[in-house]
Amino acid sequence: MRLNNMLKAAGAAVCLAAGAQGLFGGMLELKPMEKPASANFEILLNANAAPAEEFAAFELQRYLKTITGLHVPVHNRFNIAFENKFVLCLPDSPHFSAQLRKAFAGDLAALKGTDGYAVRQRGKGIYLIADCPKGLLNGVYRFLMKNTDIIWPRPAGELAIFSPAKTLLFRKTDYLDIPKFKYRGWGWNYSQTVWSDEIQLWRARMGFNPPGGPVFPMNCTRDRRLGFIDDYFRQYGVGHNMISRWLPVKTYGKAHPEYYMQIDGKRYVRGDANPCYTNPEIPSVIAGRVIDQIGKLKRQPTVVVIQNSDQGLTCECPECLKPITL
Repeated sequence: MRLNNMLKAAGAAVCLAAGAQGLFGGMLELKPMEKPASANFEILLNANAAPAEEFAAFELQRYLKTITGLHVPVHNRFNIAFENKFVLCLPDSPHFSAQLRKAFAGDLAALKGTDGYAVRQRGKGIYLIADCPKGLLNGVYRFLMKNTDIIWPRPAGELAIFSPAKTLLFRKTDYLDIPKFKYRGWGWNYSQTVWSDEIQLWRARMGFNPPGGPVFPMNCTRDRRLGFIDDYFRQYGVGHNMISRWLPVKTYGKAHPEYYMQIDGKRYVRGDANPCYTNPEIPSVIAGRVIDQIGKLKRQPTVVVIQNSDQGLTCECPECLKPITL
């Protein structure tokens, strides 16, 4: 009787072990199927995907083929002909079963309100999870960089450096990646000419999230596809607006010349001034104007831009000239 119970317990342990292996699986490999140039993976995408979500799927497809020569099709429903799956998941994704929602609940909670992402492997599926389409796009590029040696060294069309491979073994498929900074990137001194498109694409591949320059109506389609507008990130205010928007001379110049930089012993009260950075009243003045202006907006911004003037002069008052102690 005891031997029979032991055998039953052993059988149950084997079943649990097999179930766990099916849940987490071993490392998955992208390789050819019988049909030439066809891969053993498919990419699952929401049929009603946002532009940046759709772009993420096709960027994954593009670079898997670039590296291996293998075509990974993008589908809106599971196809039993493909053994392995890449699944792009947002909180309302139709690919989320109740079991998967429960399994990924911690990731979804951690990603809420960010453009980060998580990568999780469950059985034969690699799930890329995010709270917004920009997070999926960030995740696709980082997944490729973590599992291959690909880099995009500079803006130059489709320039990418990588080692070609006939197959790919995905070694890094279980991690959470949340950016430490909400606003990431740097500006460019360029006009909105034909070559700005490849700069913006490179910015997306680097994980930047604000657009590199003013948002022009002619570029809205491109910027939505790259996740720069109408998504996770909403920017209010552009350009050198410290004086023009936040400390306008017309409003404060006569009553508070001390808000503006001192040059050669006199306050420089002009539209191209920089502020006196050590004046203790300025932060609260600007904060009050920010609160007033964004309170009138229908959609609240993610980031408010407060940028000094494009001006080589800076304040020479005694407080501003004091040495800075580190």
